[in-house]
Amino acid sequence: MTSLFPKIDVPTYSVKLPVSKIDVTYRPYLTKEEKLLLMALESKDSKTIMQTIRQVAVNCVIKPENLNVDNLAMVDLEFLFLHLRAKSKGEMLESQFSCKADSTELSEDGETFKPCNNPILLKARIDELKVDGLTDYKDVIPLTDKIGVKMRLPRYMDMEATAVDDEMTPTQKAYALVLAAIESVYDSDQVYKVDKSNLKDLEVFLDSLSIDQFRKIEAFFATVPRIDYTFNVKCTKCGFDHSIHYKDTASFF
Repeated sequence: MTSLFPKIDVPTYSVKLPVSKIDVTYRPYLTKEEKLLLMALESKDSKTIMQTIRQVAVNCVIKPENLNVDNLAMVDLEFLFLHLRAKSKGEMLESQFSCKADSTELSEDGETFKPCNNPILLKARIDELKVDGLTDYKDVIPLTDKIGVKMRLPRYMDMEATAVDDEMTPTQKAYALVLAAIESVYDSDQVYKVDKSNLKDLEVFLDSLSIDQFRKIEAFFATVPRIDYTFNVKCTKCGFDHSIHYKDTASFF
């Protein structure tokens, strides 16, 4: 059906994803996507927020037309979303918080301490956020002289299926993420590709590892690329240096 009202042209932009190196052409998100994001944030439900970030990316990516967002490394999806946010709402992030440093006051009973509480406005350019660790992580992990595993970076589909499942304990989530991130197991004779048909065998394999061997695999997640969300700002009243860390991409809605 033809609309009665005129159609407004929307600009397009390009960005190269840091891990997959895919060149993506996208449009800014519009009011309809902004409403989805705000409703997801209001829900305070981590699963809803992750699914909404995914949906906005799907809506806004123009090329490649067959981009599988679910298979993207999570850091690629976060990077893409931040660029969407920068071109949609502005490249400056502004956030206000109160200084929590203790200030000293003189009273009849002597010195007393209380929070400074000076309002501080944080400003940062979203498009200047960097992805750390792109060259530091190693995806091949030897477990013995002959046996080891090859890892993949956690994908959106892995995080959505495990990290946001409220019925799983933290230990179950961590174990499930390890399962999802193992791409293959190798020995001196061949490489065994992991897929849905042999996940039970992979569980048996993991359960047979020593604690030290399993910790080598877990250590992989501490080295994976991630976006640096840390900003440093000084209180204009008391001079206290704050290091502000945003925990996840939803902080930039």
